[in-house]
Amino acid sequence: MVTVKLKEDIILKNIEFRNVKFSYQTNEKVINNFNLTVNSKEKVALVGKTGSGKSTIVNLVCRFYEPISGKILINGKDIKSYKLKDLRGKIGYVMQDVTILKYTIIDNIRYVNPNITIEEIQDIFKKLNLHDKIMSLKDNYETNIYDYPDILSKGEKQLISFARIMAMNPEIIILDEITSSLSYSSEMLLKNAMEQITKNKICFIIAHRLSTISTCDQILVMGNGKILEQGNHEELLLKKGEYYKLVNKVA
Repeated sequence: MVTVKLKEDIILKNIEFRNVKFSYQTNEKVINNFNLTVNSKEKVALVGKTGSGKSTIVNLVCRFYEPISGKILINGKDIKSYKLKDLRGKIGYVMQDVTILKYTIIDNIRYVNPNITIEEIQDIFKKLNLHDKIMSLKDNYETNIYDYPDILSKGEKQLISFARIMAMNPEIIILDEITSSLSYSSEMLLKNAMEQITKNKICFIIAHRLSTISTCDQILVMGNGKILEQGNHEELLLKKGEYYKLVNKVA
């Protein structure tokens, strides 16, 4: 298959999974006949038990793995027709565990965008409500957060990851269990910041804590590699099915 460049200025109108199947081992279906369309600016949450296929879905979007059958389409074209480097340049992936890079706050942001100005960095942190905290530190944005990691809380370190993504300005955002190990106050800090990082983006959110996904356009309840339920928060609550049980912790 001839690959083509996914141009920086191209607008991602939709991502479509069409009858996608995937397995890590023969005769073991992790994803089975998965169908989903995500349109521009939509947020999709994936919930379900461990092993239900949530992480596999986003890994297929990143092409860490390839489907054994079916297709993933971007703007109606097979995802494999785009150059891998270009595709991944369109994706911002935030995981539960934060990687703090050497040395300063500025260094941690310029790692993904060497040309970003200090004014642009400050503007990002103002949007994330972390600018005042940074300015209260002795060296402000020149603070060494690698050698002195305790300067920031877990939630504030996660905001460093958010700031990197905003500095990249990708078109697809993946948030993978980003609040599962945080305190309630840190979770609320990130919940507010999520509105900034996901604004006008295609977004996939893998969530254990359901309080962070109630405003998503689509919520998929996954089980055995399939979609058990699909809808928004209100629609799924009215069904009083699997999502209702998860929200209300019904046995």
